[in-house]
Amino acid sequence: MSTLHDLGYTWASLPSTDIRPLQLLVRTGPGVAEQMNTDLSKLFVPNNVPVPLASLDRDLPAELNLSQKLDATVSANASFLQNLLKIFTGDVSASVSWDKHASVDMTLNNARKQVVDLIDLDSYIHDATVNKAAQSFVEKLKSDQLYVITEIIKSKSFSVSMEKGTDAEIAAEIPTQVATGKVKIGKDNSGKLLMTANSDKDLTVAIRAVRIFFDKPGFLSGKPGKFRLSSEEKLDVMKGVENYPAETLDTIFVNPAQ
Repeated sequence: MSTLHDLGYTWASLPSTDIRPLQLLVRTGPGVAEQMNTDLSKLFVPNNVPVPLASLDRDLPAELNLSQKLDATVSANASFLQNLLKIFTGDVSASVSWDKHASVDMTLNNARKQVVDLIDLDSYIHDATVNKAAQSFVEKLKSDQLYVITEIIKSKSFSVSMEKGTDAEIAAEIPTQVATGKVKIGKDNSGKLLMTANSDKDLTVAIRAVRIFFDKPGFLSGKPGKFRLSSEEKLDVMKGVENYPAETLDTIFVNPAQ
């Protein structure tokens, strides 16, 4: 059974309502990109082909495992849970911790996805006009530093189960003040500590993205350069606008322009 990670998604370390399809990411180093507060249509101005629309919410495949075992030794996993608690409790001091021997599993409840059709996206980019007034972005575009989000996974409910040496040790690691309101703490059927968080709004927790490449024309060709979409380079890390790190994002769609 495939997990989100197996299929090339990354967990956003700060789940957010502000992460949407067609947002741009900027490459800041080998395999590293950061979220930007702008959309593709601001850089590629539409002409005859309209801006592609994200799909309506879709159910995820039944065979997809929405439970993810979190490596207790990876700091990004702790960061994800810390930020999840802060969002749901509204308490910036809320925290959760475990030692390297803990067994931690996170499950998305009733998760859905939104996707952008890659053929529509490819057609749009080749028909649109680049906004040359956005000079700093055009420079990044022509140096192959921009990605565009093509798919998001979102959910209103998350469950985290933890298992360690004794119940007392686990319970002591989670402040009692966060076990109120939209965050509930109890036991699951197997006796593991279970933390469930529920939101009124969908939070994006994982994404896929493709990189925009600029194919420079030959020196004497007299032809304009072309853009193409690809996932040829493995994007290892995505950072949000708050510079929180996230786990591996492997884009697996390849869509070269002709």
